[in-house]
Amino acid sequence: MKPILLLLILLLVGAGCVGPFKKKAAWSPAEVTEWYQGTSIPATIHRGIGYQGTDESFHYFIARPIDFFVFIKIPRAQLQIEDVQPRQQSSSAGLGVYYWVDPLQGFRKKEPNQPVQRNASTGSVSNFESLARRG
Repeated sequence: MKPILLLLILLLVGAGCVGPFKKKAAWSPAEVTEWYQGTSIPATIHRGIGYQGTDESFHYFIARPIDFFVFIKIPRAQLQIEDVQPRQQSSSAGLGVYYWVDPLQGFRKKEPNQPVQRNASTGSVSNFESLARRG
């Protein structure tokens, strides 16, 4: 009885540690915009998503709506990015971003010195600093 109970507990803990990572083969810009608008809460909607670079086929982005990461790749043919950067391939660069973009504004680059966004109803601050700016 104890081994079965122990196995059940380990399975439950293991399933909880895996997390609800959102992983799709490829997204369209419209899918990202719809997902972002539906997922973001008012305190985080102004943050945008992180642009991680581009390779021959895709633009790569990362988002963290609450407590999990969403890895997004959009075919280059479907989205034009003004400031294209190479995708970093090292394992330590996995979560780094070059800059933040706003999917609700056509994936435009958010300016580094953009004023902090405050939620009018809660007064909470929503502002992120890019890893590229930290040096």
